[in-house]
Amino acid sequence: MSFLQDLASGEPVKAHRGLLRVARRMLPKILPQILLCLQTLTSIPKSSRALPTLLFTGHSAGGGVAALICAHIRSHCPEIVRSFASIHCITFAAPPVLAPLEAVSTAPNPSESLTINIVNHGDIVPRAEKNYIRSLLQLYRERAEHISADRWDFGQPTTFNYGQIVILKDVCPEDEEPRMHAYRASQGLWQTMAFGSIRAHPMNVYVQAVDGFMTLHHS
Repeated sequence: MSFLQDLASGEPVKAHRGLLRVARRMLPKILPQILLCLQTLTSIPKSSRALPTLLFTGHSAGGGVAALICAHIRSHCPEIVRSFASIHCITFAAPPVLAPLEAVSTAPNPSESLTINIVNHGDIVPRAEKNYIRSLLQLYRERAEHISADRWDFGQPTTFNYGQIVILKDVCPEDEEPRMHAYRASQGLWQTMAFGSIRAHPMNVYVQAVDGFMTLHHS
């Protein structure tokens, strides 16, 4: 993470170094594909077609890259923004990628466009920024032998997740049928959560959690 240049505008932006590098490489390939799809719609009379929807998604690092590309398009590609009814960014287990100012969703139509990062309860990756990892290791060392219920101060993060955090959690005991519930976490609450599990991170675990949530709430 360091001060780098924005994907195309050259403006300073504080972001995750590795993921920003990948996003910059992918952007020249993705933008022409989006524009090509839009061109195919021009053959359809405007009176008989509605504006399409654009969705960015990904899991883990892929979600982080998707968030960076979506943030760039929303801020610097007005011709694309005008061509879509909404531009959604729905990621899974995406890590923190942007500094505070850039981390706030800049969706062109906030009431219509979603910016959500879905997180399995306990997954360490969505919390994996430098200061948090260092503080978590210190927490393990200090409380390994001296358990305390006092809230741990993880300090001020250097980068933030893009969009609203939605946590999926099984609220039933292990010997009962899983009941997946979804919770929106405020930024203040999110920064206090001690997530350190890698078992909650794989994509198949997220698929099971989402399927469980959909089955419970749409049955």
